[in-house]
Amino acid sequence: MRFPLLLGAVLLSAVLPSAVKASVIAISFCSGATTCAITTSPPNPVVEDPNDGAFLIWEEQQHLTLQTALQVDRVLDSGAAYVNDLGNGKYEFVPGTTISSYYVQWDPGNDSSSRAVMTVDFDAAVLAFITSDESLGLSNSSLGLASIDYGSFVNRGLEPDDITNFAGFNAILSWQASTPGDWARVVTAATPVPVPPSLLAGLAAFGSLVVLNRRRSA
Repeated sequence: MRFPLLLGAVLLSAVLPSAVKASVIAISFCSGATTCAITTSPPNPVVEDPNDGAFLIWEEQQHLTLQTALQVDRVLDSGAAYVNDLGNGKYEFVPGTTISSYYVQWDPGNDSSSRAVMTVDFDAAVLAFITSDESLGLSNSSLGLASIDYGSFVNRGLEPDDITNFAGFNAILSWQASTPGDWARVVTAATPVPVPPSLLAGLAAFGSLVVLNRRRSA
């Protein structure tokens, strides 16, 4: 009866990858921008001075276990076991840490304010922000989407008067931008791997059939 057991394992492995996915759930507050949006069609390439007045966020790598250290600029807990303090306001997440990443873009335009405020709700705790040109560039290869050209222009990171606040499962962003715009990454914890109830019910039914067939053949 190895074949039914193997088939059950194949069914489980086929479904779980789609379930291993964190998510940006909603934008619960938006001010100053012409629109605040969770986009599934990110700008490609990412260009300087989009001048669209849109505060955008999109999902990047989800439930990613780091193979190498990840440099970040602000952390929720500098004393956490997964954080190393590099000095000079820089930190790193150690290899083996599992995270999810989100890219945020803001540039004024279309009669928007120069400052926009957005509260983003996630399904996991916000752990870090990547806000400097250096850290953004270093993290593109590990956190960015392979299909997106992130460009090579400079001065995309945040300035001292740009605010990134931790608020549990929320990120509060208040950014004032000019040329070329503002960009940053939000890093969250990865959610536990969920097993859909429908899958559990299906596997239970499959197991019952296997036991029944074994009894009939005995």
